[in-house]
Amino acid sequence: MDNFDGILNEIEENLKSLVRITLRNYVDQAEIDIQEFLKLAAPKLQRWMRLVFLKELSYEELEWLVASQKELLVLQGLKQNGVSKIRLDQFQNSVLNIIIDTIISNIIG
Repeated sequence: MDNFDGILNEIEENLKSLVRITLRNYVDQAEIDIQEFLKLAAPKLQRWMRLVFLKELSYEELEWLVASQKELLVLQGLKQNGVSKIRLDQFQNSVLNIIIDTIISNIIG
């Protein structure tokens, strides 16, 4: 799994697109929150991608592990700007789905 940085960059670009579409009034803060999350999650994502690539971890297990990181996706800046809890939950789920989909599509090729 030599292309982790490329996959991480693709995840970042996909998430920036999500932010521009769903949170266009909070783009700057959302991007900061996502960067903080990715900084924390990147080592785990890299390890899990390697395990999936080596077939030591299933796609379902990868999905579960990524979803378990939802608590790390704090979105503190968005909360301070008054974004509703429902909207934050929807955004968190979308972020996690994009991460999962991007990883799996890159592994499948």
